[in-house]
Amino acid sequence: MALSDLASVGSFVSGVAVLISLIYLSLQVKQNSKHTRALIIQGRAARITGQYLTLASSDLAAAWIVANGAPPTPEAVWRRQFVLQSMATDYSWEDTFCQYEAGLLGEEQFGDFCAKLKVLLRDPALRSYFSQRPTSKDGPTTFHRFVDELLCETTAFATNN
Repeated sequence: MALSDLASVGSFVSGVAVLISLIYLSLQVKQNSKHTRALIIQGRAARITGQYLTLASSDLAAAWIVANGAPPTPEAVWRRQFVLQSMATDYSWEDTFCQYEAGLLGEEQFGDFCAKLKVLLRDPALRSYFSQRPTSKDGPTTFHRFVDELLCETTAFATNN
């Protein structure tokens, strides 16, 4: 084999190596983008749930009620706290659902998550919140449809027990 033949083979191998490197880099960039998006969504959910839970403290819930012209009765404070806790729950669940949809949460973890949601959704007050929660102007999101399916399943469970 001549030196020029070896140079050609070396050039070919080098080209294949560059192609493989580019494919690998492309996959890494795609995965990194997915993780970055998940961190942004998770950070948003953490900020929102943190704010709702802070506002659910007795003093802040009462202040909100008074600022809106109503007396801060214990029942009114309780209702305000429950709505804020439910909204925090809603965002937290949506974050977990989005992580699963993005392929960042495994089947086992998501299955466990769903099983726990079914137990929580047996509570009448939480069921009421989720069945009446507002949706976007474009209609229910994929997450809302997912929760609606769980509500139907837990309704069937509650009816049979």
